[in-house]
Amino acid sequence: MKFLFVISFFTLVSCDAVIFFGDNSSEIINMGNKETALESISHNIKYDFDKNIEFWQKPTETIGVGSGICIDSAILALSAMTAINEPCKLVWLKKGDMGHACIRIDGKLFDQQANRFMDYESDGWRIVGEYSFTDAMKLLSMHRIK
Repeated sequence: MKFLFVISFFTLVSCDAVIFFGDNSSEIINMGNKETALESISHNIKYDFDKNIEFWQKPTETIGVGSGICIDSAILALSAMTAINEPCKLVWLKKGDMGHACIRIDGKLFDQQANRFMDYESDGWRIVGEYSFTDAMKLLSMHRIK
């Protein structure tokens, strides 16, 4: 098993699980393999319908509050996959006026909130951007002002 510790903004160290003790509970992201890590993120991170979409959370913040918007859980999933050496990218999708963030893993798009691979074209989405971990962290740093 592997743990994910987000030591700083850009540094990841592998271990068996992430344990974050928040105000009311503890959250664990199981890093045994990509499937358990992604399932754990989907199970433990809830969608926050009231969150400011202009402010993106660091992975530690998403774990800490146990919620976020699609970009927050996508960045957490991207960080988790990077920590266990799984090739992965952050992907921006657009459908009309709506946007969505997910990850590309094993050549397919994975919706970390729904815990499923998605057929984005048949769902009416189009890809508008794909970013490596390093590029995603640069984008994150630009969306940190509340």
